[in-house]
Amino acid sequence: MATDENKAQEAIPPKLLKQWEGTVTLSHAHSSHLAQLDVRGTRFVTSRATLLAAETSYFCFMLQSTTHGGPYFLDVDPTHFHRVLCFLHHGRFSFDGLNAWECRELRATAKFLHLAIPDLTPWAWAPPLSGKGLSLTEGNSVLTFAGRGIVVGDGLVYSFRVRISDRIRRDIYIGFTPATVNGRLPSGPDCPMEPNRRGFYVYLPNWTLFGPGDAFGRPQQVPHSYIHSNSNFCLYMFDLSVALDDDNTMCF
Repeated sequence: MATDENKAQEAIPPKLLKQWEGTVTLSHAHSSHLAQLDVRGTRFVTSRATLLAAETSYFCFMLQSTTHGGPYFLDVDPTHFHRVLCFLHHGRFSFDGLNAWECRELRATAKFLHLAIPDLTPWAWAPPLSGKGLSLTEGNSVLTFAGRGIVVGDGLVYSFRVRISDRIRRDIYIGFTPATVNGRLPSGPDCPMEPNRRGFYVYLPNWTLFGPGDAFGRPQQVPHSYIHSNSNFCLYMFDLSVALDDDNTMCF
């Protein structure tokens, strides 16, 4: 008596069944469902499906080799590599318990592997405010201004997201400034407009990057959602994600 499995197999078109059998044979001959990784001497074992979860990552390129017999070598820091595997497996990334240097190293690993790590660091605008016509609402998450001034975030981050939800018709500097001391806002040499600034800022409307010692801005790629005209510029419902790379350039 034919089993249900045999009946199901008989229902498969012979040409397709032969193609599948060839694929399975090739898979068994050259690869396994597991992948061994040598991360600077530290061994990790995970499923190939986990590594292929991020379609545009380095792992997809790495696993294309069907003749690779030994572990795949990765020249990245193994200390917190398990967090990368957890991210691929669960879709959640955590920097919990890491200091600033470890966070930076982990982001460098993610960049090397072409993994898009979401910004998980919560932040808000920090009082006091420097300037006139500035106000904070909704737990300091919304900044309203009718004049010029400077405002910074309330914590150390390597990336952040800001949304401009109303029309703005003035120059703006957005970027990263050194940590404040006792709530002191950037001023004098730390001001974004000064040549001897210590931070990194992108200047709108021209989309040029200014860093320490820059007398002239470096052109940046303009996001598609940015609206600009020669006679007048505006930012409206503008959602911007900003990150500071290891080579002291900003990406959006």
